[in-house]
Amino acid sequence: MPPRSDVGLRSIASAICNGGWPASLEFDESRARLAVGDYLNEIVRLDLSATTGVRHRPGAVRRLMRSIARNVSAEAKSTTLAADAGGDTPLSRATVRACLDALERVFVVEDQQPWSVSLRSRATLRRAPKRHFVDPSLAASLLRASPERLLADPETFGVLFESLVVRDLRVYGGALGAEVFH
Repeated sequence: MPPRSDVGLRSIASAICNGGWPASLEFDESRARLAVGDYLNEIVRLDLSATTGVRHRPGAVRRLMRSIARNVSAEAKSTTLAADAGGDTPLSRATVRACLDALERVFVVEDQQPWSVSLRSRATLRRAPKRHFVDPSLAASLLRASPERLLADPETFGVLFESLVVRDLRVYGGALGAEVFH
């Protein structure tokens, strides 16, 4: 008989929303989610400008991060993110690229590169990377997700679960010098 786990879907949804931040692992759900929201506010308000030296419009950065959250675990191109985040007036490609670079520099967003069997395959050049937040709780917070809302939306739960798995594989694989591709 295969081993059984006491971990249910509700606990996984909670892990996605609360995140794996060491300081908040002992927090209750509402306090953990509040900490994630506060962290996102600090990224938008201070971290990007302090790191890049370029002033970013906080509203545009937050909309872009929300667009990344909507497209997490997907091969979303910069043009898709620009149109999505800009509303009636799409953000420029240069703005999106600068914000994505800044978010990567402050370790908020990571790209997952495509994988190919063949060493010289063009597939890796044609396919876009999948974008993930360093912790799926950032995407969940931007989407205003709670464990209950995730359980009611299996598609969103699925892409955030994929992002959770990628995060954990990167952590464990990184210790061995391994990379995670899609």
